[in-house]
Amino acid sequence: MISTVVACQCPSCQQEEAHPDRAVHRRMNVFMSRLDEAQRRWYAALEAQRVGHGGDRLLAQITGLDEKTIRRGREERGAELTEQPVERVRQPGAGRVLTEKKIRPSSRRWRASWLRKRQATPWATRDGCVLRTLSARLREAGHAVSPPTVGRLLKTLDYALHVNAKKVEARASHPDRDAPFGHIADQRQAFTDAGLPIISVDTKKKEFIGAFKNAGRAWSQDAEAVNVHDFPSDAAGRAVPYGVYDVTRNRGTVYVGSSGDTAQFAVDALAGGGRPRAVRPTPPPPTC
Repeated sequence: MISTVVACQCPSCQQEEAHPDRAVHRRMNVFMSRLDEAQRRWYAALEAQRVGHGGDRLLAQITGLDEKTIRRGREERGAELTEQPVERVRQPGAGRVLTEKKIRPSSRRWRASWLRKRQATPWATRDGCVLRTLSARLREAGHAVSPPTVGRLLKTLDYALHVNAKKVEARASHPDRDAPFGHIADQRQAFTDAGLPIISVDTKKKEFIGAFKNAGRAWSQDAEAVNVHDFPSDAAGRAVPYGVYDVTRNRGTVYVGSSGDTAQFAVDALAGGGRPRAVRPTPPPPTC
């Protein structure tokens, strides 16, 4: 592994004027960036021994190593590296214990307990899947782990972020489900036989009045320029379409108001639906 080249902090290299030792120290740090941690302290101890008195402090300033690390390297070299492993950098058992090894048994036990609680009360324990919540639970169990580490551990246990998936079929229909629809069909047939109107009403999507973006398309040489933002303050008003459809006559009308989707507007639209209106006949479709 290639580490970062350390900048020399010795007094000679900190001067503004060029110093002949600056290039030498630079080459030393470039060479040490290619060594592992054991080789770095051995090389620093060798150079400190060559310097003589004050060599540990000078090499610490040049290489960025601690003076204790340099003294440790000198002691290991004095023993001719007899106790140093050959196929590894550190002694067996050195270094931090992997978080996965410390926390995996506890995480498996807590996961089993959490799944049992979630199956019993799924919505009450839904917040347990938040990484911060899991991190707090594990911290209470004696494992100080961060939320990103919890996320990495969950991935090793085949967990991942998911959205709801529609896989559960609807339950069987109620035995009385068809009764109200049958009654509606009977009433519709009775009103049709008697020549009475049958209307269907619905409020459509409200739209701002003005130069606003719309999903519709029109043939033109250039696109019509509209406002970038749909701010209500830029609108001349808000159109409230209200549709009234006469099922018997197969005729529909859309009323557009600007006051709001109120009960009075609905009554006015229904009252207007019974007024006589001139209806333009629909032209026949073109024949090929």
